[in-house]
Amino acid sequence: MKKKYKKILIIGLPGAGKTTLAKELAVLHDTVNVNADQVRKKAKDRDFSYDGRLGQISKIKNNKF
Repeated sequence: MKKKYKKILIIGLPGAGKTTLAKELAVLHDTVNVNADQVRKKAKDRDFSYDGRLGQISKIKNNKF
């Protein structure tokens, strides 16, 4: 049986501590931390429009990065 993973999306203003929180959660729950900036860089997708961000969230959700 394939294990189902839950995903948590952390959003907020720059400097609010999103990355710090995500890293700590990953350690506490023995999970993977996926950073949206790293996904955008790897996908060469720097579209910060509303639609662009929705597309990036979709890539993360579907593990297509």
